[in-house]
Amino acid sequence: WTDWFVPVKGSPYKEFNYTMNDNSKFEDHGQGQNDYMTDVLSQKADDFIRTSASDSHPFFLYLATYAPHEPATPSPRDASLFSDLTAPRTPSFNEADVSDKPPNTAADPLLTDFQISKLDELYRNRVRSMQTVDQMLARLIATLQQTGQLDNTYIIFTSDNGYHLGQHRLMGGKGTAYEEDIVVPLLVRGPNVQAGAALDGYVSGNIDIAPTIAELAGVVPPSYVDGRSLVPLFSAQRPPPSDWRQGYLIEYYGAGEAEGAITSKVAYNNLDPLLEPPDLDQFLPVAAIPDYLALRTPQYTYVEYQGGFRELYDLKQDPYELNNIASTADPNLLAQLSAWLKALASCSAASCRTADLNGIH
Repeated sequence: WTDWFVPVKGSPYKEFNYTMNDNSKFEDHGQGQNDYMTDVLSQKADDFIRTSASDSHPFFLYLATYAPHEPATPSPRDASLFSDLTAPRTPSFNEADVSDKPPNTAADPLLTDFQISKLDELYRNRVRSMQTVDQMLARLIATLQQTGQLDNTYIIFTSDNGYHLGQHRLMGGKGTAYEEDIVVPLLVRGPNVQAGAALDGYVSGNIDIAPTIAELAGVVPPSYVDGRSLVPLFSAQRPPPSDWRQGYLIEYYGAGEAEGAITSKVAYNNLDPLLEPPDLDQFLPVAAIPDYLALRTPQYTYVEYQGGFRELYDLKQDPYELNNIASTADPNLLAQLSAWLKALASCSAASCRTADLNGIH
């Protein structure tokens, strides 16, 4: 990177009282109106674009806000907005019968009024904190327009994960294979991208964004890359759906259990000062979600847990995943889904671009 601007200590998840590594120079931020981190990132990104636009070389900007991550602290100017907003009451919100869900979820009682009020409060703050992100995006697009770069720039907007808020009696979180957790926005704008097109299909941001950017930059990705470049999808002459990914893999290996995970506040306080501060949620009790592998197809979500429990949802008939049909489904269908899942879980590189095609025959 030619420019590097990342938190190194303090409370960046709370948007105030943090220290930034500005190209190896430490920059302290407190609680002033000019310290709100999304605004600080916005200013840095704006400065970078204006400087880069005066150069004849292409530029690349990776910009990642902490908002709306919990505690989802809004900017003071937005803190009183949406006072009547509530978390979406989907059909699966505080689900009446969870006996068909994994054992840990099946044992959950109905959410209390107090718990629901906390979910509503969190949702309001998530939406409030996103107002500054919206303002940041509008500012960057205006800057690209002013500098004559907008029509020559690809903008890729996405998120790292979804978030459930009360679905299936679950408090706020992101570790399940349910739709609320695995579906994220993906918008692309740029040269030769078909305007206004909304595509059905399966894109995996974890593995597809890098080869996409590589192709746009004229770089051949290493042979070990699993994903697919999205560039063929940009124009109206895109490949037929049958030639594109028909299912994708979801893997969950637990939270806070990976090698090198921070397990105590003592360890946190002794971190290398150049490392980004970890998510403080790691110090909270981890929800008892079993490790699992899952497969999402145009029609089904199929999940296999370590303990042997399985979930299967027909999303065409049951889009809110209320009825787990794993115990009543055709055994041949279950066998095909399981085999497809195992093929995706064990593939690598080019073999993944074969395994993710239609595995149900």
